[in-house]
Amino acid sequence: MSQGEPLNRLQPGQAGRALVVDDDPVCRRFCADVLSAHGWRTHQARTADEALRRLGAALPDLVLLDCRLPDPEARQRLIRQCAAASRDRPMILAMSADPPGTDAANPSREPVPGHFLRKPFAAGDLLAAVGTAITGHRTSGSVTPRGDNPFPKREPDAPAPAPYENPSAVFVERFRRELPDDLDRLDQALATRDWLLARHTLHRLRGAAAISGQGAIAEDCRRLHLCLKQAGPTPGWGALYTALLEDGAVVRAAASPVRRRE
Repeated sequence: MSQGEPLNRLQPGQAGRALVVDDDPVCRRFCADVLSAHGWRTHQARTADEALRRLGAALPDLVLLDCRLPDPEARQRLIRQCAAASRDRPMILAMSADPPGTDAANPSREPVPGHFLRKPFAAGDLLAAVGTAITGHRTSGSVTPRGDNPFPKREPDAPAPAPYENPSAVFVERFRRELPDDLDRLDQALATRDWLLARHTLHRLRGAAAISGQGAIAEDCRRLHLCLKQAGPTPGWGALYTALLEDGAVVRAAASPVRRRE
């Protein structure tokens, strides 16, 4: 799609340029990884000011915006600049762990045009939200503000995203290569009792595992995530963490070259 092509020509299933704006590096990387795996050209911004600079350089087709960025005034300037881009304005997908319409989800109390995605979410939730945003934008030429939450939080007994039957070999290799770092990040979060970082790490790992066809690891991440609450883990989380490490060790062993005996 060319730089000046109107966004209402973006069809469902068609990828474009996406800007992920979130001060949480784990969530930001997770969103970028999922979209990149489906053909999107992604850029990341940690602050609203950084996102404004990126908008000045190249206008994206989609902005994934965390509603609780540290600087609410800069966030509103970012929203207004997106809205001022006329026909080529980006679609906004607002993200928050709090229900829409609450002061916690939107501290500035100013309207956020676009669609809403409730955190935490898995890869399938993100892709469904993007698809819905594209459909609404293509139909109306703009994104209609939503007062409700079209993507509610998953029920505790919801199954993990179905693993891809024919995952890309490139993505599988990338998953195996990055798995040790992801597990180390999770171990550090658990050791320091940073439950928020642990949950975000599990969501990213769960989505990457599902896309890579690693159903056991995706299910381990889902079950362990349910045990990690704001105030701390519930009983039984240790056994689930051990199961995740064991399944991860199997994947890592399968990726290791076999040494020939002399």
